[in-house]
Amino acid sequence: MNTNNSAFPNIPLYPLRFEPIYKNYIWGGSRLRTLFGRQLPADFETAAESWEITDLSDDTSIIINGALQGYSLHDVLLNKSYELLGINGVARFPMMLKYLDAHSTLSIQVHPDDNLANEMQLEYSGKSEAWVVVENEPDSAVWIGLKNNYPFDELQNLILNGGIESAMRRIEVRRGDCFYIPPGTLHSLGAGVMVAEIQQPSNITFRVFDWNRTDKNGSPRQLHKNEAIKVLQTKNKNTPINPTIPQKTNNPNCELLVTDPNFLLYRWTFNKPIEINLNGNCSIWTVFNGTVQTGQETLNKGDSILIPANQKKIKWIPINNPPIILGEGKTNYQKN
Repeated sequence: MNTNNSAFPNIPLYPLRFEPIYKNYIWGGSRLRTLFGRQLPADFETAAESWEITDLSDDTSIIINGALQGYSLHDVLLNKSYELLGINGVARFPMMLKYLDAHSTLSIQVHPDDNLANEMQLEYSGKSEAWVVVENEPDSAVWIGLKNNYPFDELQNLILNGGIESAMRRIEVRRGDCFYIPPGTLHSLGAGVMVAEIQQPSNITFRVFDWNRTDKNGSPRQLHKNEAIKVLQTKNKNTPINPTIPQKTNNPNCELLVTDPNFLLYRWTFNKPIEINLNGNCSIWTVFNGTVQTGQETLNKGDSILIPANQKKIKWIPINNPPIILGEGKTNYQKN
């Protein structure tokens, strides 16, 4: 949604910061306020998600810094696509970043891939994603994948008639763990876990089981068992999923956490100024720990920023604590 009705300024793009978009789902907690120092909307006692950088049809991020303040990320895409991404003809900003704070356990759910999303004529693409654990309570866990390689008929029966939760693989987590969740993977974020989520720009979720809970009106949330079965029939990921093993790069400050056809996820750790060559790629960043400065912008824990493709390099200056920042980049884009 464009909140600025004036003509789009003819200025070079610069690093962009955005107003978070908060979501108050039934399972949300309070750590966006207590850990990040955020001021939540007045009618939010808790918040489940903070959409940091997004360009969905109903929710597009609004710029809060510089000459483009008040314009949306989608406005930038429409008017400055080549400066933003290094390519023209892209319908939607191709990455999405959020924080999730689970006070109670999320539903067991699954996402389709691009091909099935297109076949089902869904509004958005499929969804691959990655979680990085920001904070967790003792003994907290995630459920990702299945304990065994179940025959499809047995898996379908567990979904339709109950018991899928007993087939899920429970993995205890610790701060800094990263989990890569490709389409077709049954998963659930456990109570007490807060994560940064990096994903394709999609809000397609098929709930399979919601732990028999009800909303404030006593009604259960909608499930999507038939849709989930269709996903699992075509894209069932039974392979065991563990925390990703960070891969060394040619920079000692940088680890590669995830390689996905839609994004790359890196973790940077440093205690002195560092300059990073971006190779003409658009990237989005969020601060996992400490305080860091780039240009005129100072980012604290939980703050995020988009670096457009026209910015060939970025320099990070640590302010306090050894900063850890997560960077997500993409080199291949799907045109209209």
